[in-house]
Amino acid sequence: MAHPESRFLESSRNGIAVGFLIGWAIGIAQLLYVGSNELYSWAYVPMIPIYSALGWALFGFIAGVSGIFAKAALTPELKCHFDKQVTLGRIVIAIQVRDSDELDQMTAILYHAGATDVKYAQAA
Repeated sequence: MAHPESRFLESSRNGIAVGFLIGWAIGIAQLLYVGSNELYSWAYVPMIPIYSALGWALFGFIAGVSGIFAKAALTPELKCHFDKQVTLGRIVIAIQVRDSDELDQMTAILYHAGATDVKYAQAA
């Protein structure tokens, strides 16, 4: 099931934040683990946790775009209903509407076109 665009954006942001924090922690842990005085005197030593954080933020963004950090757009019952309909070979169409007037108009159009089962899920 696809997530609305705002959920992808939220999931991407969460992925970036989580990835950045994990990367920063790994970079600091690497510095502490090495424990070399020569390394600590190197002028670019702060770049190790920074680059680690940026790399993990990129990984978090990639994972976040998949929607892994977003709330599910559908209830488990409705998702199960759609899965059964697809298994039975029926066509399932998902349409995002702005308000109840547009929902009523779209429902009338779908029934007029021959739809037999129109379900509505309110955004969480």
